[in-house]
Amino acid sequence: AGEISDLNNYRPISILPVLSKIIERHVHDCLFYYLTINNLIYSNQSGFRSEFGTETAVAFIVDSLLLNLDKNLINGMVLVDYKKAFDMVDHCILLDKLGAYHLDQSSLDWFKSYLSDRKQYVNFKRQSSTTKVITDEVPQGSILGPLLFLVFINDLPLHINTQVDLFADDTTLLAATDYNDINELNEKLSLEVSNVQNWAITNKLPLNTTKTKTILISGKRLKAKLTPENQTLNIKLNDDSLEQEHTVKLLGFNMDEDLNFDTHVDIIAMKLSKRIGILKSIKSYLPRNERILLYNAMIKPLFLYCSITWTNCRPSKNNITKIFKLQNPALRQNYP
Repeated sequence: AGEISDLNNYRPISILPVLSKIIERHVHDCLFYYLTINNLIYSNQSGFRSEFGTETAVAFIVDSLLLNLDKNLINGMVLVDYKKAFDMVDHCILLDKLGAYHLDQSSLDWFKSYLSDRKQYVNFKRQSSTTKVITDEVPQGSILGPLLFLVFINDLPLHINTQVDLFADDTTLLAATDYNDINELNEKLSLEVSNVQNWAITNKLPLNTTKTKTILISGKRLKAKLTPENQTLNIKLNDDSLEQEHTVKLLGFNMDEDLNFDTHVDIIAMKLSKRIGILKSIKSYLPRNERILLYNAMIKPLFLYCSITWTNCRPSKNNITKIFKLQNPALRQNYP
């Protein structure tokens, strides 16, 4: 993400030989089985785990928000962002964490060898840069990299006293209080942000203050009862006040402070209209099987992504109808 001209927005991808991938797959499966069978992976970690994904992560969070609103509690959320999380994993700390999960010495020696003496360089237009030894990262593009990062961040929730949901490095803090007591909510979340900051410093994983956002989710019913002073979160990180948003993008899902999903539905509808228009303009040039392929790749995912969540919206807005009215013209491009 970010400007394509900014080199800081690029990440190195490891190019692995086939034999290495075979070995990595075996080690990955053994380590993942060991962590799973012993219930060592944090239960609300949805990243890189079978039967979990971004949709389950969003569903967990929205379910908690709705339960709190039913209890007349307002919700405060902090979406924590790290600076180049996968590129900042300290190898010594990672090996210590693997040791804390009681891996034997031969396994630790293997992982130390796996992480050590890796080099990278940039090749552009047949010109290669000098090589650089990698001392801090899990290899991106590798099979083991994602699982090793899960191990690295797995102890973070032990330092947090409120709800925390993870998708790999995407960290969401959630706290709730009575709608008349915004100060308690600010105190709770400020404490937890400080706890995350302390963990991040200890683990040499710096936070990105400018991209860490907050949102107050009160729902329309409770929002009407809030006084103006009870609608503002005041949470600080490194003496900087975190920006409060009216809408945040959580794992590709647009969540608004009323939790009616109108914003998400409007964005979906706009994207669908544009993509249906593109499909319509090229319809006469493509056979049906290729049009269906484009529909499945460009249009269908917009209908389905997080539909378990956004279909739980206000009937008065007819959000479901608004979206599925676009289904018919989309299908007509394939089945005239």
